[in-house]
Amino acid sequence: MKLNVTKSNLGRALAAVSKAVSTKPTLEILKNIALKADKGVLLVSATDLELSISTYIGVDIIEEGSTTILAKTFIEFVSLLPDGNVSLVLENNELKVEAEKVKSKFATIPYEEFPSLPKVDDESVLLFKIPKETFIKAIDKTTFAVDRSGISQPVFTGVLFENTETRLNVVATDRFRLSKYLVYLGEEAKQKITSVVPYNALENISRLCAESEDEFVEGYSIPKNNQILFKSGRVEVASSLLDGEFPNYQAFMPQKTLCTYKVNVAKFIESVKLSNVFAKTEDALKITFQKTMGSDHLLLSSRVSEVGEYETELPVDVISEEESIEINFSPKKVLDVLGRILTENVYLDVVVHPRTEHRMLIFREEENENYIHLLTPLVGA
Repeated sequence: MKLNVTKSNLGRALAAVSKAVSTKPTLEILKNIALKADKGVLLVSATDLELSISTYIGVDIIEEGSTTILAKTFIEFVSLLPDGNVSLVLENNELKVEAEKVKSKFATIPYEEFPSLPKVDDESVLLFKIPKETFIKAIDKTTFAVDRSGISQPVFTGVLFENTETRLNVVATDRFRLSKYLVYLGEEAKQKITSVVPYNALENISRLCAESEDEFVEGYSIPKNNQILFKSGRVEVASSLLDGEFPNYQAFMPQKTLCTYKVNVAKFIESVKLSNVFAKTEDALKITFQKTMGSDHLLLSSRVSEVGEYETELPVDVISEEESIEINFSPKKVLDVLGRILTENVYLDVVVHPRTEHRMLIFREEENENYIHLLTPLVGA
């Protein structure tokens, strides 16, 4: 292998795949990044066997070839090189790296020892092709709701991809909150899917496709490995699917709405942040929905005996109002969803759990029916 590449292109490719390098490898080779020079491009890949990321860059190939190199050292070294051209030459299992006034040699492991990565082939099935901006929104508005504590079932650390003929439901829950984003498909789905994808894989492809020159993201089923592969432009991210049955979230969707309010998002965030100065426990934010003729506010309060108490009136537009209700929520979880509302105002629906009769809260974006976030009170949830 012998080639020339710009430092900026090489650095960008290494950064793209770095998240898939294993931090606790079962095999020594998983500490490495694979490099393959072929047909005018350099393919750069990394995997921890659960997550794989590949990308390619245009290079000046003098001699085709392939190898693998220790990721951490190589990435750090390339980042410190001066801007300009970089020469890579593989000789006797050593990779010579030269740039302006810089010469170095790296030990390598043969490319043949690197695991075979998932790829789109004749057995793959195209699940969807959607605009990348839609995909990025769907991931941002759902992955925050997964369980990242590591103490629950693995299925709660993933996001459900579930389709009908013309729609794709993207759903995440940690059992106390649920985010659902609906994507309309441009054409009828070729295969029915009910797949749970780890949140870290989704956040990686979201990050990478944001930088992609392509305007779309494609999702493929890789059935022989029980994997899903996302592709956008020059980047491919493959992930193993999570085992376990995703909860039947439809059974918990409310059938009855008691109250609906329209609230300014910025004012809502400000009020909850002030409350959070006092509300240091998960259920310390109390929201009072008080049915009063002509009422135009919600009451937000928090109280901690060792610290003090806080209370404020949050202006709202009352859309409908059937009864007075007091519910305690986690201020952090309220801020989590408000930080992802992209409209000036948010609709709040006080709803009834179809089984327990507990009161819950639904957040809906103004003029966007594709997204809902369901939040349960932690006490008695």
